[in-house]
Amino acid sequence: MGQRVNIQYSVDISELDKEVERLITQSCDRLSNVLSEFPVSDEVLSVKGVESIDALRMEMAEIDYCLNDVNKLIVGFLSYKTSELAKNSPGDPPPGPTEEKSLAPEDFQEMLGRLAPKIPPTVQEALDEFKKSNEPA
Repeated sequence: MGQRVNIQYSVDISELDKEVERLITQSCDRLSNVLSEFPVSDEVLSVKGVESIDALRMEMAEIDYCLNDVNKLIVGFLSYKTSELAKNSPGDPPPGPTEEKSLAPEDFQEMLGRLAPKIPPTVQEALDEFKKSNEPA
């Protein structure tokens, strides 16, 4: 794995959802590609199998870096929205974790819906499980 460098660039807030979607799509595409190249069962116990597993691990690490960036973008956006809500209603107490969690679920759901056809089935199943486990009681 090569050296990593942090970069910073700005995106208009109205374009943030498209940028996050682009990064998620890129990660899903990379995951699909690496999974499609994974060796069939008769090649696993071989040098090619070891090389393939190592390549899979390295690519998954790169994908994880990208998804970590996406996570930071979303957390930063939610933090921004929370502070904006607090500014707009100075008499109200600051939003708690439950309120922050439910800021814009329909926007997130819509974005996931647009991405669903591009996500490999196993990743889609994991996302479905995550959504179910995070539904409000």
